[in-house]
Amino acid sequence: SLTIDLKWFTSLSAIDLGEKLVPQIFRTFRNLIELDFNENNIERRPLISLYGLSSMICYSSSLVNLSIDVKTFNDCLCLFDGRFPQLRKLYVDIQEINAPSLPIENLTTVLNLEYFSLSSYSDINEYDSYILPLIRQMKYLKELALYLAVNNRSTFIDGTHLKNEILIYLPQIQIFTFNIKTHCKFMSNEMYIQSNNDISRTFINWQYGQVNSYISHYPNNVAQCHIFSLPCSMTDIYNISYGFQGDLCRNVRTLYLSDRVYPFRHEFFLRIARAFPLITHLTVLNNRFPNNVDGSSNDQLGSVVEFHHLISLTIHFQRAHNVEQFLVDTNTYLPNLIDLTVSYDNLVTVTENFKRDITRRNCSKVQTLQFTIRTIAVHS
Repeated sequence: SLTIDLKWFTSLSAIDLGEKLVPQIFRTFRNLIELDFNENNIERRPLISLYGLSSMICYSSSLVNLSIDVKTFNDCLCLFDGRFPQLRKLYVDIQEINAPSLPIENLTTVLNLEYFSLSSYSDINEYDSYILPLIRQMKYLKELALYLAVNNRSTFIDGTHLKNEILIYLPQIQIFTFNIKTHCKFMSNEMYIQSNNDISRTFINWQYGQVNSYISHYPNNVAQCHIFSLPCSMTDIYNISYGFQGDLCRNVRTLYLSDRVYPFRHEFFLRIARAFPLITHLTVLNNRFPNNVDGSSNDQLGSVVEFHHLISLTIHFQRAHNVEQFLVDTNTYLPNLIDLTVSYDNLVTVTENFKRDITRRNCSKVQTLQFTIRTIAVHS
């Protein structure tokens, strides 16, 4: 078993990591059974590219378990081209799932898989064309985990879809966990948009544990459906939007909150703190301003949002109210914050040029301060 901590390779590109690091590993460790490229920080992790790398130099006849973060869907498909003939257990995170140039059908080693975990925290526009055909080939799969944000569908991914489009092709499946968000643009006001009760009914008699869901409705016939397995086994959750109502998720350590239409209010952060009591890394992407915010009062009088374990906080966009929410100690309590990323202008405004007393306590332990300098796309 070998674990590679990729934080020591941040200066290398995905191609360099694929060409220089990976072949050297397999040349050195000829009987390697388990390989884990470990990096927990999704924003700063190096990615590995295998596409174009010959299986003659990137090959292992002994590798059984692999955990890897790759750049493209082509890189993922390379894992099934015969270079790892004994592969049984695969955790793969893909940064970009775009149209592949490699074939998806008749992959050499995909039938060998018994466990497959696929995650991608970028929006997927061709889920039906690429993801489904890949998974359907895994006929001997016993455990499946999917963590996806899906765009460009006319219907939500729900229990009926999972049963008819995935599970029916996997006769040996025993465990199925997921965290899937579907973003749909409906063509007209006359089209029926499923309610959350409709989604819940599709999971009646579900054999793979408890499932929760919520739907967020937006202008212009846009809606999003988020379905996820309970109890929550994930350590990272991305794209939680304003519609989240709160379910206890003790395993989660990294959390992304994003919404491009509706603002995050104080009561929303209260729900988040109760649902995810042990998070250590939090990113907030929201550029909407609550109409009734006065800059100092709580929506629920006397209720302070408490993140006792939070060590890293990132707030994007040029809106000071979210910075106000987290740095003012009458709003939020952050006793262990050591890493803060925020807009410089917002920081100056909220701290009143670094002289405001009620912002001192939450900032007192900060060791690393970074300023946002680029626009971040919000994917609700």
